[in-house]
Amino acid sequence: MSTDLLDALADIVGADHALAGDSIGEDYTHDEAVTVEPVAPAVVVRPRSTAEVAAVLALANELGVPVTARGSGTGLSGAAVPDAKGILLSLASMKGVVEIDPANHVAVVQPGLTLAELDEHLAPHDLIY
Repeated sequence: MSTDLLDALADIVGADHALAGDSIGEDYTHDEAVTVEPVAPAVVVRPRSTAEVAAVLALANELGVPVTARGSGTGLSGAAVPDAKGILLSLASMKGVVEIDPANHVAVVQPGLTLAELDEHLAPHDLIY
């Protein structure tokens, strides 16, 4: 992984939200699938807004770097296991609730919101996921 890529990503999301090497924790190498081997990504980025996500994806596209999107890493399919030469786009910081429509039983949320957190937001409406 080039330091140019890390620097460019840090310019987008901030230095504290662009991780490489030993700064990448073991949790970022897998989701909860038991049959998939963990893989450390070249870089982990932790955007906090859709604008940052768009900028990271534009840079990755320009450079031809693969990106793996990850919510809170609780999936069971292996879909959050990153490419060793790629960017792991951790969306765990994006936990907003955009809308809850109790009449139609619809909730629009950001990708980092866990199901337990969603249930907390639904409780006042006497709903659960």
